[in-house]
Amino acid sequence: MAMGAGGFAAYTPVAHADVNLVTLPDDVSFVDGAALGCRFMTAFHGVTQKGRVKAADWVAVFGCGGGVHVSVECLGTAATWMPCIMSLRKRGRVVRLGMTGAEERGILPIPADMMVGMEIEIVGSYGMQARCYPEMLNMISAGVISPSTLVVEQVPMEGASGVLERMSDFDTIGYSVIVND
Repeated sequence: MAMGAGGFAAYTPVAHADVNLVTLPDDVSFVDGAALGCRFMTAFHGVTQKGRVKAADWVAVFGCGGGVHVSVECLGTAATWMPCIMSLRKRGRVVRLGMTGAEERGILPIPADMMVGMEIEIVGSYGMQARCYPEMLNMISAGVISPSTLVVEQVPMEGASGVLERMSDFDTIGYSVIVND
């Protein structure tokens, strides 16, 4: 899967910028904007657009709980995938966020008879289209959600390589935002 050029440049080309760029509202901070990266906006898109979660829905994350309307699976492992599906009620929805791990190699089992008999939906979410950003940005502006609460540190550009090195350990919690002082 091809990814973009990244965000460590003063300028970068954006294909089809007329539909792929989103203007950050004046009342949304740059730190909030930076925290909208892949994890946040993929989860937002998965829960709001793909999972179609409503105010009265019961939601299980990582498959915990039972009899829920929507179950959100974020790890992509067999250990969390089946409990995620098994937690659903009839006509429930599973939202699978992001890609699987190296061990699963993109393959997770599907209980076909349960899927048909209980009429469950299984949907995937990877990223979010620019046209979907206004809803999320309006919620940030209104204080309903605050991505910056996930930011654990702001690091000057000189420290970016250290942040990237720590990411390869897969035990980072929260976001590190690289800032240009």
